[in-house]
Amino acid sequence: MLFMPKKFDPEVKDRAVRMVLDRVEEAGSVTKAVALVSPKVDVGRETLRRWVSQHRVDAGLKDGPTSDDLAELRRLRSEVKRLREDNELLRKASIFFAGAACVARGAKDGPGVYCRDKYAYPGNVRDIL
Repeated sequence: MLFMPKKFDPEVKDRAVRMVLDRVEEAGSVTKAVALVSPKVDVGRETLRRWVSQHRVDAGLKDGPTSDDLAELRRLRSEVKRLREDNELLRKASIFFAGAACVARGAKDGPGVYCRDKYAYPGNVRDIL
């Protein structure tokens, strides 16, 4: 059974990250500070560690993609996926209509014989979709 990840309020994230950063010096490391804070805020250790790491990247203290960069990357990947699906649909439609054009021109020995177009598909649209 798969579980959906919890959605945390941004204020909870910010407060938890601040608590970790405040305790880094007394704990001696970020890992130990995360271990101290995570039960108090009822957040998993790894989740809190990732929040702190991302906060450090966003603040410019650590190299890596910022939250804005990651959001833009997600948006672009989604757009690329949609455009690929659109292109595939258009490709199939053009194949279908190229075959229909051969039939409309009156191929004598049957569709696809007179029209030697490699994309000609003289069948039903349901066959290619």
